[in-house]
Amino acid sequence: MTRSTLLLVIDGLTTPDDPPLGKVCPNIDRLAGVGQTGRIQPILDDGGLLWSLYAPMIPSGSMPALGGLSALGLGMPFVPNRTWARMDFAHLRQLRDRLIFVSPERAGLLASERTALAHAMTEVLEEHGWTLHPFPNTLPMLISSDQPLVASVLPLERLEGASLLDHQPQGPDGLAILDLVTHGQMVLARHVVNKKRSQEGHLPLNTPWIWGIGNQIEVPSIKSHAGICLSTDAAVCGMAMAAGFSGFLLHPEWSGDGFRKWLAMVLNANPAPGMIHLHIPVTIARGENRQERLQWLSALDAEFIAPLTVALASADRRLMIVGLAYGTDNQEDSWVMAAGRRLIGKRWFWMKHSMGQGERVTPEDLRQWWLDTQ
Repeated sequence: MTRSTLLLVIDGLTTPDDPPLGKVCPNIDRLAGVGQTGRIQPILDDGGLLWSLYAPMIPSGSMPALGGLSALGLGMPFVPNRTWARMDFAHLRQLRDRLIFVSPERAGLLASERTALAHAMTEVLEEHGWTLHPFPNTLPMLISSDQPLVASVLPLERLEGASLLDHQPQGPDGLAILDLVTHGQMVLARHVVNKKRSQEGHLPLNTPWIWGIGNQIEVPSIKSHAGICLSTDAAVCGMAMAAGFSGFLLHPEWSGDGFRKWLAMVLNANPAPGMIHLHIPVTIARGENRQERLQWLSALDAEFIAPLTVALASADRRLMIVGLAYGTDNQEDSWVMAAGRRLIGKRWFWMKHSMGQGERVTPEDLRQWWLDTQ
């Protein structure tokens, strides 16, 4: 009998100001006490952990075309030479002679505010030859152009605290992307959303950011293993599909009914899913959103992970949970894995393991454990 591994990746599991994980997610904390646990060695290339898991043969330092992967994950029809990209909004703050990025999560951007700012960007996007694709529950937003553009731009989630001067768009069409960003800044500067945010003491979202530029032709053929990937991120779904998995976009449910739907999808899937990827809202600047995120994590732990461990234990399967920390420093990224009866084992007081304590492994190790069925 083979013992396959279900990989659960929680992107944004922890932030620097969170209470101990054991208080928020006691079931994950218990798994750490009865299973294996450790840290993940830092990812040095631009693609990050998921890219290294799905496409280990891609050269280090290469930039995945997240726009094209998002289009693939959303089932967008293939159009030759059409360029896809991701767009979201950041705050650029003055620090001496530099402009420093503050992410939308840290600035506390609300979903309703994002929608309003995106609508305001429609005209300037069209003037530059871009179309906004307003898919519900899809963050970041997806835009496309019928021009074959080539530019390299660092993803917004990698730019927290970085300088715009050091990370301007590069490549043959880098200046065109920068021009679009500049015109978008003028639109956002006078928008009612940002005026209200400033009046309430919140940072205005003064800069649109465009990245992941590429088309579906650029998605590499990385056929690997059959399986199913469930993700709240369209680009991760597309990445999985390029690797030979079936990709399904999850709505980031905020209720028990949603978690029960997820559980049914996982347990009834054929073949069994290889990965569940959840991108958790990580707003920490506006207290009500931060509390909502912690409540969501607690519900996830109690209503999804707890019954999932029971089901996997009866099937003698493994569960590996990878917790990705918020921010650019991935030194805190950690993992925990248990199998069979240990999934429902009791954590005794002398078991001191917690997420991030134990064996330090490479992304290659994680990939081997994930795909190993022995």
